[in-house]
Amino acid sequence: IILRKGNVITNTRKGKIDLTGAGGIVVGNCEIELDYTGNHFNTDSSVDTILRWKNIYEKNLVSAEKNLISTLQRLNKVDASVVMKYFPELVLSLIEICDAATTYNLPGLQKTSFESLVHLLDVVIARHEEYIHLFDSTIEKYGSVFPPVGPQILNMLSEVYGNVSKEWNSLGRSICRVCVLVLRLSVKCLGPDNHEEFRSSCTRFASSVTAFLSSNDERIVADQLLVLEILEQWIDDIRPLFPDENVVQFVISWLDAVGLKGLGSIEDVHGNALVNKKKTKERK
Repeated sequence: IILRKGNVITNTRKGKIDLTGAGGIVVGNCEIELDYTGNHFNTDSSVDTILRWKNIYEKNLVSAEKNLISTLQRLNKVDASVVMKYFPELVLSLIEICDAATTYNLPGLQKTSFESLVHLLDVVIARHEEYIHLFDSTIEKYGSVFPPVGPQILNMLSEVYGNVSKEWNSLGRSICRVCVLVLRLSVKCLGPDNHEEFRSSCTRFASSVTAFLSSNDERIVADQLLVLEILEQWIDDIRPLFPDENVVQFVISWLDAVGLKGLGSIEDVHGNALVNKKKTKERK
């Protein structure tokens, strides 16, 4: 039975081992079952590369951009049970990659790192709410060392919402599930010199959300409802950065965009899904 080979520990089913004495006589036996749950061994190659991206790519980031993008795309295919073990460190690495891509003006890498961040938050937190503590511990552990890339993260969030009439895909749906987490990360990614830039990004973000909520596209109704449910949390996150009158204006523009659709979208707890969908159509 091979328990470890190099950096790989082999999970095994119950295996029986005979214990022999003098003359090869079996004097006893034992059963071994191994299920490795740590994170030091058995690291997926793409996870390991992203965690060590500075050592591998940082010195030649421009020429290595395509390789790093490919690694990020492979990371998105790793099972949630695996990336969950490295969640805090992966969040930090993805934010650092986004910052480096901004510094070196590599929009393709910046976009891909943002998409990987959204995907990570989606598969680990949004789809497993019991693991929200991983997000909180990430903020507590690394929030003070996040690079000042908050405006860029928020701008990419705005771009997805603002392009709803042209393109809406799985990325947009994922963002609706994790937008609160992304916004909180962007607030944590503030430096001492980019608060004004971040406020401008917030204003663009508010406008893009208004465009999203005002869309009458039937395909995004479920996603609009997700956003409606967390508007108050957004306001709580950005309120410390704006005068009250600016925050009120954001709220007014969102409510104007929703109009009667918002009333029609409120779920009737006594009605089934069909009733609620019909109610939404009647309110438009």
